[in-house]
Amino acid sequence: MGERLFTADKAWSGGNYELALEVGPRSDDRLRAALEALWSHPDLDGCYLDRGCEPADQPRKQPDLESESLLGVAQLPNGSRVACGSFRLREYSDWLDFYLPIGSLWNAWGGNPSWPGPDVPEDPWLLEVDDWLAKVGLWIARSAWFRLGLIGHEVSGEAYAADITVQGIPAKRRIGYLWPSGGSVVYHRRTWGETHSGPYGP
Repeated sequence: MGERLFTADKAWSGGNYELALEVGPRSDDRLRAALEALWSHPDLDGCYLDRGCEPADQPRKQPDLESESLLGVAQLPNGSRVACGSFRLREYSDWLDFYLPIGSLWNAWGGNPSWPGPDVPEDPWLLEVDDWLAKVGLWIARSAWFRLGLIGHEVSGEAYAADITVQGIPAKRRIGYLWPSGGSVVYHRRTWGETHSGPYGP
């Protein structure tokens, strides 16, 4: 039997660890450009549509706006290959979410698909995942514009560019931010894990 990624035990369970991009006001052109830039990243193999079938056993699909959700395979910093995916959310702002299922992350590093809380220490590899997702976001920024990037567990819609413009990036933050500034995009790494036992600490 070949490599099991999509059909591995609990591969899609436990929620998602995300890079969520607020692309901006509704625009097919901007959203398409961000989607295509995402799936051109050298660490990603996609796209596919059926999570119940391994990538080698289904046709590859080009990224397009017709598909609300797309699936793929990501190669992580430790060399592991895991299931991943993207979906689009179109409200008054367009959002593009790229996600790594928590179950697949636990399969890659060892463990059970659960999530750290105030009394459960954070896994040390989570910051590695943060930094890798930031690199994916910076790759997208080379060829596609976006207003804000958020990195963390289920972060889509947790902040908006309009709010950050007024309030600034929080000094203490439990999620990471990608913030366009002065013609470039700045990565603000999360600080929560440096002083707290886990992402949901007090």
